[in-house]
Amino acid sequence: GYDPHDVGRLEPAVDAALRDLFRGPAQPTAVFATFDSIAELVYLTLGRLGLAVPDRVSVLGVGGTQRRGALAARLTSVTVDEVGVGRRAAELLAAVGRGDLPADHDETYTAAVGLSDG
Repeated sequence: GYDPHDVGRLEPAVDAALRDLFRGPAQPTAVFATFDSIAELVYLTLGRLGLAVPDRVSVLGVGGTQRRGALAARLTSVTVDEVGVGRRAAELLAAVGRGDLPADHDETYTAAVGLSDG
């Protein structure tokens, strides 16, 4: 599986993908990464390719509300209340364990999201 703390192994693939994206005449103005750690790698790789963030390319990541790291203040991120999601999951599991809910209960949970503009 993917470990968001071990992005080093993704560096060659990110480098190749970005080189390919910015090779043609119709170049993107933004890159969306599914994890903040990947967004940081994208940020650094774009810099190595001579593409300035945010002047030339915008980078957007997705992460938790607890953002850390040297680049956290430079990246915009869609944030998800991971603690709230985990708390609700634990409540539902406990209710199933007590027999208060069936295991196939189909509750829909809308997680709170926000935006951290670095």
